[in-house]
Amino acid sequence: MPKLKMPALNKKVLLIAAAVVVIAGLAVGLFVYLKNQKPPDKIGPEIQVTNPTSEEWFASSEESILLGGFVVDPSGVKSLSWETGNGKSGAASLEGDSWTTEAVSLAKGDNKITLAALDKKNNKSEVVLNVVYNPTVSFYDLTLSQDYLYKGDSAATITIRAGVDTSSSTAIGEVALYKISGDKKDKLTPLVDSGVVSDGDDIPGDTIYSGVHYFSATSADPILLRVGARLEKTDDVFYSGVIKIAVLEQPTEAQLSKVLSLNKEIDARFEELKKGGDAKKAAAKLVEELSKKEEIAVAGVSDDGYGVWWKYKETGILAGLLNNPDGTRAVPSDEVRKEQAREAQRQSEAGSVAGISDVVSSTVNFGVSKTYAQTKGPEVKSTKALYLGPYLHQFGDTDDYHKAWKTIKDSKCPECQTVEQKDQEVTVEDFKGLNKYGLVVISSHGDTWFNGKFAANCVGNTVCPPALKNGNGYVITWTDQQVTQADLRKYVPDLTRYRLAIDAHDNTLAIMPPFITAYNGTFPNSLVYVGTCRSTHNFTMAAAYLSKGAKSYFGFSEYVNSGYAGDVAGEMIKSFLDKGKTSGEAFNDAVAAKGASDGGNPAAFFNLLGNRSLVMGGKNLQNLSFEDGLVGWQADGDARVIARLASLVPQEGKKMAIISTGLGSVSDSISTLSQVICSKEGKATLTFKYNFVSEEPMEYVGSKYDDYFVVTVDINGKKATVVEKLINNASWTPIGGINFAGGDSTTFMTGWATQSFDLGEIKKDDKVQIEFRVGDKGDSIYDSAALIDDVALTVN
Repeated sequence: MPKLKMPALNKKVLLIAAAVVVIAGLAVGLFVYLKNQKPPDKIGPEIQVTNPTSEEWFASSEESILLGGFVVDPSGVKSLSWETGNGKSGAASLEGDSWTTEAVSLAKGDNKITLAALDKKNNKSEVVLNVVYNPTVSFYDLTLSQDYLYKGDSAATITIRAGVDTSSSTAIGEVALYKISGDKKDKLTPLVDSGVVSDGDDIPGDTIYSGVHYFSATSADPILLRVGARLEKTDDVFYSGVIKIAVLEQPTEAQLSKVLSLNKEIDARFEELKKGGDAKKAAAKLVEELSKKEEIAVAGVSDDGYGVWWKYKETGILAGLLNNPDGTRAVPSDEVRKEQAREAQRQSEAGSVAGISDVVSSTVNFGVSKTYAQTKGPEVKSTKALYLGPYLHQFGDTDDYHKAWKTIKDSKCPECQTVEQKDQEVTVEDFKGLNKYGLVVISSHGDTWFNGKFAANCVGNTVCPPALKNGNGYVITWTDQQVTQADLRKYVPDLTRYRLAIDAHDNTLAIMPPFITAYNGTFPNSLVYVGTCRSTHNFTMAAAYLSKGAKSYFGFSEYVNSGYAGDVAGEMIKSFLDKGKTSGEAFNDAVAAKGASDGGNPAAFFNLLGNRSLVMGGKNLQNLSFEDGLVGWQADGDARVIARLASLVPQEGKKMAIISTGLGSVSDSISTLSQVICSKEGKATLTFKYNFVSEEPMEYVGSKYDDYFVVTVDINGKKATVVEKLINNASWTPIGGINFAGGDSTTFMTGWATQSFDLGEIKKDDKVQIEFRVGDKGDSIYDSAALIDDVALTVN
């Protein structure tokens, strides 16, 4: 067949059409390419300050301060520098992911220190630490019974407590609470050391000053406060760091109901999207849809991950969806979670949901305890251990309960005093008071949320934390506490202030780093293992623990295989506890035995942050003169550490312990202090000093009101009484200046006595327990207390 000649016009049309197809193909290819590209890196390095604190303010009585922490960036960190408000500056030393400064000189009063980091793409980030330098007066253990108000609500009664001490020979003349507005300071209320409960004070003359004030607010601006102290015969006032009371909008019942209904709607939509089989694409699509919803202020995907997070516009509540990959410490199947929800509903109807309480502890700690500076050294200073396993029922044999925690429970030298919370027993309240434990094992779900575009939502937001302003996001740890609408209201102050988030799948609460810093005191050189996905994906959670006195923090960089997590953590704890190795050596042993990562894509690496020289304590008595507070001691009831009781002062150092039948606002009638060690071999002698103080004498001597102070020593289960002082058998001397609440105005004491007790020959690894106990007998109206100091166990 002869070839047909193509008309010129048709040929031209076809050429144009072909060109259009090529161009269209290129355009589609370019679109797909661009769509799959990561946005340009415009986020500066993550800066975490762990020394002296991760909080905004720190009070110091030293003329210079050493700073330290972590800094990291995907492109690498070029530099980190510091600058003070008075023009002094310097460069920090970088070693791996850690940074430290030389001593930074402080001017008297307030010092604003700005830390700035550059990455290798010249992106910059900054954090600010404010340090108050008072060479004469020191402030410590500042607490508020509540650190929030609702705008326009009736006045809230808030108790303020602050430890105030002076190195001057001149006594404290006055302590008061001040409201700060710019440079203006208005005195609100006196803080007193009276021992009068209506003043908010429990013990007279213990250098803890207290007051009660009624706060209300008509604007959304936070209330800024400082404690001020004036020495006698002077007009100069020294100030603490700034503490804040946040002012929140009170959500309506309709708004809270809307949050829960939207959670259900969003969760259902996500489940539908995931049926496509690609969890990451489902997350991205959900974020795209959420960003268009008028109820959502901002939404995003967890950093390079699967989870989805968002912030509700009306209430400011933070929420999201856990979506960890299969094979990791991930969400269970939908059917399993439905059965768990049904079981929770059954328990709720039966009134037996564990851990859910009508009472939410809201006392907030500001700054670092005065004892922080003394809490140094390479040894864990408490043998108390805690396991939190909200998903033991999901993780099964791979949960850390079966290896790491079993090793701790089985340990005989040292023998740990263990507390464990499992499954729905684990609530947010369990993450308050973690500082009581030397060993902390948490086995749960985790992720990183509120990263990237969340930073734009922080513009102009005065309460948005630096880690979120810089786009780094927060590491999150799940509880298994599912909340109803009534429960939700109780936690609104934390859900709107970056302390808690809520998982929309089943309304489970999750912990964020500021929760740890707000509700925990100083840790006893603790080893903390957070066995969740992404617990070290950034340093936010590690910094929260380390800045509060924990020494070694273990976790995982990515979504981690649960079997690997259980194995590597079990090996680490075995090496640390059973073999007596340092935290660094235990880490190396675990990695050598089980691998540096789980081999996933991306791999989840086992990480150690903090001190690598930490060793387990429990073979020597710790904190013998209570200079480190109650660190090392197991306290039950009303046990505290004080600097004085009226005219009674410590016999060694600057602190002493006091245990009582319930002073002031505390109602405990029996209180104990104890410590357990596994001993060295040799001839042992126990010595200590004590002073038994009571309001029972003299009118109740010889009666049934026979309060007691007893000291015992137990060696391998064989108990001996060292001291037994009763109201009816002791010799009493009157003492002035002490008026315990509830009794009369007469107080008596035995006077300081030194007790020595021969324990005889003890063998290596004998279990030795020393216990101090005070108790009521007959009534709880008239109080008794024992002062204890300068404890020593000598083994030759």
